[in-house]
Order: sequence, then structure tokens, then C-alpha cells
Amino acid sequence: MPANTIVEGMSEGARDQLYLALRLAYLEDYAKRCEPIPFLGDDLFMTFDDTRTKNGLVALAALSQDVQPILFTHHRHVVELAQEALGGEVDVMELDSTVRVVRQTNPVAALA
Repeated sequence: MPANTIVEGMSEGARDQLYLALRLAYLEDYAKRCEPIPFLGDDLFMTFDDTRTKNGLVALAALSQDVQPILFTHHRHVVELAQEALGGEVDVMELDSTVRVVRQTNPVAALA
């Protein structure tokens, strides 16, 4: 059976897990051959259940020996799962949820 048929037959969550596993394997290999680069992920675990999310977080933490993983999420339960799975090995930074709009009244002054 062709690989694309297998992938097409997978659920969205299974495809997301496969894609993440392939990206992490690539980054791990790349970091051993070249200058390591940071890995930025944005809500990677949206389609994962809690067990798979914990496993994904542990995999990201293991990758941190060679690559700096940075995960953005707006899901509190992902933060809680990370703290549960990784304890003191995870650094959580919370951003202020308010948006501040600064209005510039004199656009010429900003260029000066």
C-alpha cells in the first residue's frame, strides 16, 4: 500500500503525531550535524489527548539537550500537563492577555 494512502487513512490527530515525530527526528539529526537551531511550536497538541500530549512534551524536553524547544499555547491544561510531566524542567512564561493599542498622533515625529 502506498505511503500516501496510509497517511490519508489516518485521523487528524494521528497525522499530527506523525508529523511532529518526523519534525523532531529531523531536528535531532540536524542538531548533531550542524549548528543547533531553536524549535518553535504553536499549539502543537491541539488534536492530542492528554496522554499523547504528555508524551509529546517529554519528547520536546528530551530534544532540549541539542535544540531549544519553545512551545506557545493558550491552553491552560497543556501548561498543567507540562508541569506534571516535567516538574522543574519546564519554564513557563505567561503573557499578559490584554492588548494595548498605542495611537501615534504625529507619524513624522517617529521618523525623527
